[in-house]
Amino acid sequence: MALSNYDREVKSNFDALQRELGNLLPHHAGQYALMQNRQILQFCATMSDAVREGVRRFGEAPFSVQEITDQRLDIGTLISASH
Repeated sequence: MALSNYDREVKSNFDALQRELGNLLPHHAGQYALMQNRQILQFCATMSDAVREGVRRFGEAPFSVQEITDQRLDIGTLISASH
C-alpha cells in the first residue's frame, strides 16, 4: 500500500530527527520539534504549542511534531487541518 503525502512527511521527518538525535538531546530533550520537509523549524516546550505553530504556518499542508527523546515511542504526530 502506498503512503499518503501526510504519511511520507511524518516518516521522512522522523528519519531526519533520528539522524540528529545525538546532537539534539543535550539541549532540547523533552521539547517538541516542529518539522516540515525533513527540517526542524522550531522547538516548542509543549506539543500543543508546536501544533498551534504548525497550523498557523502551514494550514493544511503536511507537517509533523516530533518529541526530542531517547525513548522510542512512535513516529511522530501528524497534524493536518483536513483530518
